[in-house]
Amino acid sequence: MKRTPIALSLTALLLAAAAAPVTAASLDLGAARTGISFGNSKKWNGLRFNLVDERVRSVRGVNVTLWIPEENNRFHMDGIAAGLAAPCFGRMRGIAVGGGGLAGGDIYGIGIGGIGCATEKVNGVLIGGLGCATQDATGIIAGGIGCAAEDVNGILFGTVGAAAQDLDGIAFGGVGIAAEDVRGILIGGIGAAAQSVRGFACGSIGLAKEDFTGIGIGGVGMAGERMAGLFVGGIGVGAESVRGIVIGGVGVGAQDIHGLALGGIGLGAERIRGIAIGGAGVGAKRFRGFGAGLAGVGGGSLRGAFVGSFIAAERVRGAAIGGLYTHTKSSFRGFATGAVTRMEGTSRGLTIGVVNIAAVLDGVQIGAINYAGNNEGWRKVLPLVNWH
Repeated sequence: MKRTPIALSLTALLLAAAAAPVTAASLDLGAARTGISFGNSKKWNGLRFNLVDERVRSVRGVNVTLWIPEENNRFHMDGIAAGLAAPCFGRMRGIAVGGGGLAGGDIYGIGIGGIGCATEKVNGVLIGGLGCATQDATGIIAGGIGCAAEDVNGILFGTVGAAAQDLDGIAFGGVGIAAEDVRGILIGGIGAAAQSVRGFACGSIGLAKEDFTGIGIGGVGMAGERMAGLFVGGIGVGAESVRGIVIGGVGVGAQDIHGLALGGIGLGAERIRGIAIGGAGVGAKRFRGFGAGLAGVGGGSLRGAFVGSFIAAERVRGAAIGGLYTHTKSSFRGFATGAVTRMEGTSRGLTIGVVNIAAVLDGVQIGAINYAGNNEGWRKVLPLVNWH
C-alpha cells in the first residue's frame, strides 16, 4: 500500500520522539508548551500526536494516540481526543473517540467507543458500539448491546438490555431492562424489572417491580408489591397493594385494592375499597364499595352495592342484587334480591325474591314464598309478604 508523504513524515516524527531520551520524551514545535508536539509531552496546548500516552497531565486542543496506556488516570483533556485503540484519561472536557473503546474517570461532553466505553462519570453523551458502563451519568448513554450505570440523569439505551441503580429520565432495553430506583420512563422490549418506579413503565411481555407510582403496562402481565396509579396487564396483574386503577385482561389478584379494579374473567383480593368488576366474578375477604360479576360476587364481609348472578358472603351491609341466588351465612342488613335469597343469620331490611329464607327476620320479605324462622305458627311461612 502506497503511503503519502504526510503519513510517512508523521510516523517518522512519532518514532523519533519515542526513541528520544527520557528527559526529552517529545519533539515539540512551538513555544511555551503551545504548538505541535510529537511524543509523550506531559502538558501541551495545540496539536499533540503520541504512540502511547503515559502519565500525561494536561492537553488543551487536539490529542491523537495509538495504543492503550498503562497509567494515565491524572490526565486532564480539554478539546478533542482520538485513539486507535482506547484513549484513557482522568477527566475529559470535549469530544473523545476510541476505535476500540474509551476508559476514564469523568467525561463532560461526548464519548464514543467503537466496542465499548467505561467511565466513572458522564455529563453529556456516551456511546459504545457494544456496550457502556459508567457510575454516574447525566445525559444520553447508549450501548449497541447493553448499558450499565449506577446513577443516570437522562437517557439510558441498550439494544439488548440496560441496567441502572438510580434512574431519573428515560431507560430503554431492547430485550429487557432492570433498575433499582426509577423516576421517569422505563421500557423493556420483552420485560422490565425495578424496585421502585415513579413515572411510566412498560414491558411488552411483562413488568415486575416492588414500589410503583405512575403508569405501568405489561403486554402479558404485571407483578408488584406496592403500586399507585394506573396499571394494565394483557393477561393479568398481581400485587400486594394497589391504589388507583388496575386492569387485567384475564384477571387481577392483590392483597389490598383501593380504587378501580377490572378483571376480564375474574378478580380476587384480600381487601377491596372502591369499585371491582370481574367478567365472571369478584371475590374478597373484605369489600367496601361496588362489586359486579357476570357470575357473581363472593367474600367475607361486603359493604356497599354488589351485583351478580350469585351473591355469597359471610356478612352483607348494603345492597346485594343477585339474579339467581343471594346468600349470607352470618348477617345481612340492607336490600337484597335474587330468585332465591337465603340468610342463615339475621336479616335486617328488605329482601325480594321468588323464595326468601331468613333464619332470623328483622324486616320485610316480598316474594312467592317467604320463610322467617323466628316467626311462630302460620306466620313462619307466608306467600307474597312476611315480616317481623
